[in-house]
Amino acid sequence: MPQTEAKNKIGASQVLYCTPDPVTKRKRLTEVGSMNIFLVWANPTTGKPELVTPPLAHQDILPGVTRQSILDLARSYGGDLCTVSDTTDIFLDDVQKAADESRLLEVFGSGTAAVIAPIKSIFLAADDDEKKNTNIQELAVPVDDATGLGPIASKLLNDLTAAHYGRSPLSADWCVDVNSKDY
Repeated sequence: MPQTEAKNKIGASQVLYCTPDPVTKRKRLTEVGSMNIFLVWANPTTGKPELVTPPLAHQDILPGVTRQSILDLARSYGGDLCTVSDTTDIFLDDVQKAADESRLLEVFGSGTAAVIAPIKSIFLAADDDEKKNTNIQELAVPVDDATGLGPIASKLLNDLTAAHYGRSPLSADWCVDVNSKDY
């Protein structure tokens, strides 16, 4: 129902699911549609790009293979592309603040079918207006017009896809030949 409602009222193709933190009541990001969510934002202290995704600790998101592959791949770059965090909660008001401060650089979903899917906008309803959807704020995400992805998501998608199809040194460690006698 939330997906249909979002599409009909504001033209959104996915819903960003949030869970209220039991202590602070802040909205904690969980997933987007049936995908894991990733954000790239400029760290407020260092200014360097940081790839973040909600942690598995709350047991309210799927520990997807594609999610873990993206984290492993991003970490394999050794911090040259971005730092990586999957241990800290991400709150919606922090995403809004990052967007307001022009620190929100990329947002994308990941899953088996889509691998990496761009997110171009996040629509926010005011807390007191969530059911009416008349007071909607759009957080625009900077993306490449041709691909819909930012540079970090593009690199991750290209490298992960290359590994899937045996066109990468990673393929030897990540792929298993199911026709092989060793399988």
